[in-house]
Amino acid sequence: MRRLGTPTDILGNSHSTCPLMAELSVQPPTVERMNSTQLSFDDIGTPLNEVTWCVVDLETTGGSPLKGARITEFGAVKVRGGEVLGEFQSLVDPGIPIPGFISVLTGITEQMVQG
Repeated sequence: MRRLGTPTDILGNSHSTCPLMAELSVQPPTVERMNSTQLSFDDIGTPLNEVTWCVVDLETTGGSPLKGARITEFGAVKVRGGEVLGEFQSLVDPGIPIPGFISVLTGITEQMVQG
């Protein structure tokens, strides 16, 4: 995977405002808005192929954080109109052993995440 910048460069600013909401001129959720009707695609007013999307993928040591699973890899792809605008990928040391079946499933070994 090509590395095209930092997570902030790829995913947008690190402020509390979501870049997608800002682009669509949609206000962040409030208690009043959360109790209202969900917007339809027509209500948004921007064709979906003109919206910039960020697709995120995580690999973990198991299926549930409640059972101690930890993240081993983070990946994100920024896409607009079917064109890839940026990619980011990083291995993460989970601080616990990676089960063998997870290494087989994901291809991520403990040696890969050390350090």
